[in-house]
Amino acid sequence: MLTLCRNIIRKHVSDGGNSVLPFFMMQAFMELTDEAGLKYEQQSSLKKQAELATERRNLLLGIDENQNRFTANTVLFYVTSIRDYLLGVFRGNERELGSYGFVVQSPKGDVRVEIPQNSEALSLLATYIVQKHQSNPNDSVVPPTLIEPLVILVAETTILVESSLQLRRDAETATQSRNLLLGIARTQNSKTPNTLRYYLSSIRDILLGLYRGQEQRLGDWGFEVNASTATSNSIVAIAEVDDNTNASITDNGNDNTI
Repeated sequence: MLTLCRNIIRKHVSDGGNSVLPFFMMQAFMELTDEAGLKYEQQSSLKKQAELATERRNLLLGIDENQNRFTANTVLFYVTSIRDYLLGVFRGNERELGSYGFVVQSPKGDVRVEIPQNSEALSLLATYIVQKHQSNPNDSVVPPTLIEPLVILVAETTILVESSLQLRRDAETATQSRNLLLGIARTQNSKTPNTLRYYLSSIRDILLGLYRGQEQRLGDWGFEVNASTATSNSIVAIAEVDDNTNASITDNGNDNTI
């Protein structure tokens, strides 16, 4: 939708005093387009920042596609090391690892303590281990060389998770503001005033009135004109916006068949 708006503005400015579109309408239309563009850029920037924070968190956790449990200085590395260390300390009494948050399974007497690979479960396990240690550090059996780096990593990943969540909330707020300007919020339609969808519908109708029988000329303004050879009619569709601002739909608020 924003692409269509900018194409119309470009044509209007290029035509100057000869533009067929009313000045009072285009002034408001241009201001709305600029405002919606800023909201779109803000939303895109916030989403990108959230994605970068998530990527950084995954690297610290050690679950990036290029990492494994042997990748040093990661949560997965230290959680795996602590599991192995505790298995040595509690050999024959492996159920004790449950007090550190590990899930201990022993089918047919074969003890298995698997470590989750998804971010949420791994983060919870690492946090539980740190809290267990910090609740009684003097009696903790986990050596400082394993627990101290994990404490730092857990703190860093927690900050990144909170930052990513806040950035996503801010991005959603920006998206909602943008959608209101575009006129595509749930309660809006092409007759909701002071929205880009409203002005696009009006501009389309003005051009259809001026170029009746020459509907292909709307293509000069950026509209997509679909000609039906079977009926010799033309249909002009207004571009609707999705998160990429480029998806197309037909404006249901008005019959576009000529």
